[in-house]
Amino acid sequence: MPYRLHQKHFENVINLAEKDRYQHFIARISDWEELWSLKNEQGFVSFSDSEEHKGIPFWPHPDYANALATDEWNDCSPERISL
Repeated sequence: MPYRLHQKHFENVINLAEKDRYQHFIARISDWEELWSLKNEQGFVSFSDSEEHKGIPFWPHPDYANALATDEWNDCSPERISL
C-alpha cells in the first residue's frame, strides 16, 4: 500500500524543477521500494518523442500516474511495480 499523499504535497512536487522532481522520484522509490506506471488490458503504456525515442513512464506514487490517465490513457489504471 502506498504512502498517503496529501494534495498540497502533490501540487508542490508537480511544480518542482525537472532535476528536483527526479531527485524526489529516486528518493521515494528507494524509500518505498516500489514505483508505478499505467496499465490497461493490452499492458503497460509507452510513448515516443518527436525523434521516435521510446519510453515507459514511471511515478513514485499512484496518484501521479492516475493524474495522467487521460486522453489515450483514459482506460488505464496505476499498476504497482515492486523493486
